[in-house]
Amino acid sequence: MANTAPTPPEDRPRGTPMAAKGDNADIRESLILTANYVASEVVDASHCGSVALQFFYNADGSSTQNQMKFLVFVSNAASEPVPGDDQWSALSQLDATPADAVLTDAMPAGVDVTITPAWGERVIRQSSYSTIAMTTGVDKQRFSMIVDVRRWKFLYVSAKEEGDTTNLGVLRIAAALQT
Repeated sequence: MANTAPTPPEDRPRGTPMAAKGDNADIRESLILTANYVASEVVDASHCGSVALQFFYNADGSSTQNQMKFLVFVSNAASEPVPGDDQWSALSQLDATPADAVLTDAMPAGVDVTITPAWGERVIRQSSYSTIAMTTGVDKQRFSMIVDVRRWKFLYVSAKEEGDTTNLGVLRIAAALQT
């Protein structure tokens, strides 16, 4: 019988789909988290509508304060950029409630609006995600999220340890392409 397991990320040629749609593939295996962010493999999401991310996080056996923080980055570069290239942006969100804002200076020529009355200003923030702190050294967290990538070609996750950065937890991240 032929081996039908997804190609491991380190053996997958850059710029090619990681697995068939709907199949899970590890984009980071057995990552011992540190106080510094470490990147996953890049996911080629150019032919799908969303990416289902699954996180498998195990606290260190001697810690009660392990906590994981992660960021999700997306890119529309023409070819697959390397994590760390200046072609990535973090997923972001808008504040839910606008604040009153008074605009100053003149509008560009041809714009037919005034700078008063107050505009509703919403702040855009880069999104970071974190788990709750572990309560025992044998805690395990398993969670998932769906990332809409209809407008993006590439995605990667960067994760680090927070809380107890002496007794480090272990993380595995899997991804599945969805239509």
